[in-house]
Amino acid sequence: MPTIEFKTYNNTAFELMRPVPANKMQPDWWKKSKVHMVDKGQVTISLRACPAMHDWLSTGYYIATNRDIHCLYDNGEWNSYVPPDGENFEGSYASPTHSKHQLMSDNFSFLRGDGSEERPHDAFKFRVPWSVVTPPGYSTLYLDPFLHQNKYFRTWQGTMDTDMFNTLTDNTQVIVYPLCEHSFVIPKGTPIIQVVPYRREQWTASYINMDGSAYINEMNDITSDYDRQSIESLCRIEGDEESPDGQVPGGFYRKYMWTTKAKNFKDAPPSECPFDPKTGKMKE
Repeated sequence: MPTIEFKTYNNTAFELMRPVPANKMQPDWWKKSKVHMVDKGQVTISLRACPAMHDWLSTGYYIATNRDIHCLYDNGEWNSYVPPDGENFEGSYASPTHSKHQLMSDNFSFLRGDGSEERPHDAFKFRVPWSVVTPPGYSTLYLDPFLHQNKYFRTWQGTMDTDMFNTLTDNTQVIVYPLCEHSFVIPKGTPIIQVVPYRREQWTASYINMDGSAYINEMNDITSDYDRQSIESLCRIEGDEESPDGQVPGGFYRKYMWTTKAKNFKDAPPSECPFDPKTGKMKE
């Protein structure tokens, strides 16, 4: 099993703000959401039942801010200020700003909800206290934790070859693109980046033009090449009779075909962590 290494100079981050498997830091709104709901007078299931969304929220690891990040707006320019933590790591957090011209914002800008273009902004950077190291042949996706959405910023996304570009200052920078025109604070403990390691492999694409009758055949368990009924009907057969609509979340697919991705990303063994999250204190 490959190991992803998170390295830091910061004692506070090491003790209290370690990167964690994504399934341990799911949004509160998601955890409170109900599986069954009433839509247009009919009982149905919500997005909470979707295995694909469970996978997205359980893939990789989150790196959270280990202190408040003050994002300062002044006369069209953005900068970030990170209060010192007493550990003399001031140089580890300062980072130059990307102007809107560097971001080619003449050609690109984020869109508002109504489809209009957001006013082009500078993007500002700061460093998180954690660098990422993966085994040879493995890279890492750096993603915006979009289901932890906010109205102030988006994290710039990208891919890093963390098997080579992995010194303690190489891949610790986070680029933040503001969505507003006033100062704000990113609170301590905010998931700022979702990191997903993956193995670099070569792929080839295959394109198949199916005959229209194949669609009809697949919808019938007698003619289907898959030797089973449609997922929709199987979900109801395997459903929980106590459910309002006779259907368990995900039904047949979730029970027999889906493999949760949460088990693919594990935390460090308890013996490696000096901090006890149950008591909130360092272990003896």
